[in-house]
Amino acid sequence: MRADEAREAVRAFVDDAAMAGLHEATVVHGRGTGALRSAVRAELDAHPLVERHETGSADGATSVVLA
Repeated sequence: MRADEAREAVRAFVDDAAMAGLHEATVVHGRGTGALRSAVRAELDAHPLVERHETGSADGATSVVLA
């Protein structure tokens, strides 16, 4: 997946998680070169429904806490 596709997917994922009433979610982006990880975390930083996010699973995933 390209970074721009990942950003769109993360936006939709967070919106869906919030609509489902979830308070926490996990985004699995893999380790790779770090490009997807950076894009995902930048999108999470900018998303108004995200309270915070933390590194998880040896940096191959990001745990998200929704507001």
